[in-house]
This record gives sequence, C-alpha cells and structure tokens, in this order.
Amino acid sequence: MLYDRDGGHAAVIDPVLDYDPASARTSTGSAERVLEFARSHDLPVDWILETHAHADHLTAAAHLRRGTGAKVAIGRGITQVQDSIHGGRNVGEDTFVKMRTRRDATLAPPKLILPALQVNIRAGELPPPDINGVRYLRLPLNQLGDGH
Repeated sequence: MLYDRDGGHAAVIDPVLDYDPASARTSTGSAERVLEFARSHDLPVDWILETHAHADHLTAAAHLRRGTGAKVAIGRGITQVQDSIHGGRNVGEDTFVKMRTRRDATLAPPKLILPALQVNIRAGELPPPDINGVRYLRLPLNQLGDGH
C-alpha cells in the first residue's frame, strides 16, 4: 500500500488473492490485512493499481474494489497481453502461432500461469459459476511443456 500520511489518500499496488493450487482454494486473508491497515490508518483507498498481467499470483483487485469502492487501473500495455492470449489482432493466426511456439519453447511456464490468466485478465473477478453454482478454473491437461 502506498499512502501519503495517516488520514490521507492511499493506493494498493498489485494486491494478492491467496490461492493454494494443491486444494484449489482461494482466500482473502492477505487482502483483508490490506483493508485492516487502511482502516487502522484512516486511509480511503482511491486506486488499486496493477503493474502488469501477473503470472505468479492471482489478483485481489475485485475483492478490494468491493471493500473500498476504489478504481482499478492497469497500463495500456495490457491490451497486448490480452491480444496474445486471445490470438492477436494485428497478425494472422498462423503467424501468431508460429511466433508464440518459437518463443514459448524457450521459456518455462510460471507455476500459476493458468489460474492467474483466468482471474487476472478479469481484473480479479473469478470465472462465473457453472450451472451447478461452482466456480472453476479450467486447466488443460497434457498441453504445456514436453511432459518430462
């Protein structure tokens, strides 16, 4: 949290939604500690700032927005990330797939890439519930890496 003084104004930068991949459980403990800090220092939170599309954690922006009424902002560059995830707008699909295949072959995927993309591109909103009322993070099996 960034703030000017007690009773002044505050911004939260890159808030974390707690996520345990082993149990597929989310919790808001970290975000609640941020909210408690703001309350204890009489800080209205004006902004929640995402510095980039995170692949190492899920964002708690939506939870904090509901708790504070703050605005959520991210840089214009996020549209490039969204384009690359959703196929790219400025190149043909074949070109895009070749470029990503070449580049991605040199990188190890971040541990939380699949859940992070599904939550963070929605500014911290979890995917909508299925017909049974349960929210799911979709994980494609046997699609990443070379299987070794």
